Amino acid sequence: MGMSLGFRLECRQTQRYVLRLGTEQKQSLKQLLQMLQTLREPEFPQAARGLAGMLAADELLKERSARGILIGGLAQAIWNQRRSPSGLESHKDVDVLVLDQAFALKEDFEGGIDWWLPYKRWITIKEHAVSADLQIKWFQNLNKVVLGFTIQDDHIPESFAPGLYLPGPDWVIKSLYVEAQTHRGSEDIDLDTESDIYQAFASRFKRRKIKTRVPQFLKRIFPRRICCSSYVDGLSLTDYLKLKGHVISKLREINRIRDSI
Repeated sequence: MGMSLGFRLECRQTQRYVLRLGTEQKQSLKQLLQMLQTLREPEFPQAARGLAGMLAADELLKERSARGILIGGLAQAIWNQRRSPSGLESHKDVDVLVLDQAFALKEDFEGGIDWWLPYKRWITIKEHAVSADLQIKWFQNLNKVVLGFTIQDDHIPESFAPGLYLPGPDWVIKSLYVEAQTHRGSEDIDLDTESDIYQAFASRFKRRKIKTRVPQFLKRIFPRRICCSSYVDGLSLTDYLKLKGHVISKLREINRIRDSI
């Protein structure tokens, strides 16, 4: 790690090894995987799909000088170099996490995109007769669904141009892990990527869904915006985006105030 550069997630094939989890670890892994299966967002009419939706999101972000990250099922699906444009169409919508606070929509679900917009508020957390004022950041969509992870992104260089960015496979997997941890409802979110549970969690996705290369047509359409060491030299945008979960006390406060937004 270097000063304000955050962490670097590289997408490279790692040596496969057998993890031997204990009974409690197996139960924790099972709970995390089950949690992801229950996280289904409401659909909305006229949702853009696949590559067409990605291009629509890219155009809108560029028009408004904003940057966004592809998330959700489509962010997983792109990491298979055999995937065709029609194969991406099978995903019901395009989820985009917007990084710039000033980004504004002209209408709900503009462009047929499920936009996840950033919000910041000061809240008071009370615990054991002690109160603390904290500024929290979260993302929610137009259905007022709160995203299960947030990001710490205070030092993104302006050299990253507006548009849609495609996160690398390791970042995608970690975002799923953080989201599952958040929705378990705990005051202790374990983000240790060296732990056996995380390694087993990541292995499930690497074996079944998320590989290490994108199709050639995405490489041509999104040059220098595929956030993976195989596609960019130096640090990518997601190297500056530190993933964080919401502990249950903060999530309660977020849910309390979200409807007033």
